[in-house]
Amino acid sequence: MAATDLHIRQITHFLAIVEEGSFGKAAQRVHLSQPALSKSIRQLEERLQVRLIDRTPQGVTPTGFGTAFMEHARAIRTEIGQAVAQLREMQGLRIGSVSVGVGPSVASGILPYVMTRIASDHPEITVNVTEGLSDTLARGLLCGELDFVIGARLDFDNGAEINHEPLYVDRCAIVARAGHPIMAAAPPSLADLVGQRWILTRRPEALRTRFDDIFRRRELEPPAPAAQTNSISFMRDAIAETDMLSFLPRIMILRDQAEGRLAILDHPDCFWERSIFFSHRRRRTLSPLSRLFAATVRAVIADMEV
Repeated sequence: MAATDLHIRQITHFLAIVEEGSFGKAAQRVHLSQPALSKSIRQLEERLQVRLIDRTPQGVTPTGFGTAFMEHARAIRTEIGQAVAQLREMQGLRIGSVSVGVGPSVASGILPYVMTRIASDHPEITVNVTEGLSDTLARGLLCGELDFVIGARLDFDNGAEINHEPLYVDRCAIVARAGHPIMAAAPPSLADLVGQRWILTRRPEALRTRFDDIFRRRELEPPAPAAQTNSISFMRDAIAETDMLSFLPRIMILRDQAEGRLAILDHPDCFWERSIFFSHRRRRTLSPLSRLFAATVRAVIADMEV
């Protein structure tokens, strides 16, 4: 096997596990779910054709192969860090700020992981975040208040001035608490879903509109929610503690899924998919700090495997 077959990301994951002594703490450190971290280590062991990690009741420990590999892995991490530091110095990166506009799903589902990585790897960047709806973010982008926007495609008169780079597909679906009775049976019909207790976003928010349209296309009256809110944190907590259902982007509950609080009902008729974009003005050159922030966003999304 050639050395070039190894991935720096997998080496970083291996070091996090042996240094933290557990998959759970290591997953938090590298901003991944435990299943994604386990998959990364399995792929690394398959490439090396040796077992690197032993799981014990006391935690995880490196095998003999793992101990031998660990010292080289640390040297690789140090060399890469020094190389990046030199390149950043050559680029003339200085302390500065980046202004980003985001929609609600990105604000709660992606941005916390991005900010954790920025704080760790690039503390010189101050990030100014504006959360809002598409029309507000579009105005901020056009007038120069925002360097870029991460969210649904911006649709306005001067759209020709904007570059839209697809980042991922945002799938919205039914969300319930883990262990909800609805998860134990075959997916109910749309007519049966009307009779469930729901907590939903308020009209005319796009997510609520799309949810209502799913039922109206089948000539059904949309469910009358037991609660309506614009607070995503309240909505997630309410779902976890009750038998109410909701309709949310999958990206917003990845952490809750990993922690065993919430689950997604993969219903064949009740879902909505939309593309999420990285948008910026064509005639405005992004600063080195902005490009670095954008690269961090892409790396986080790749690690989350959304």
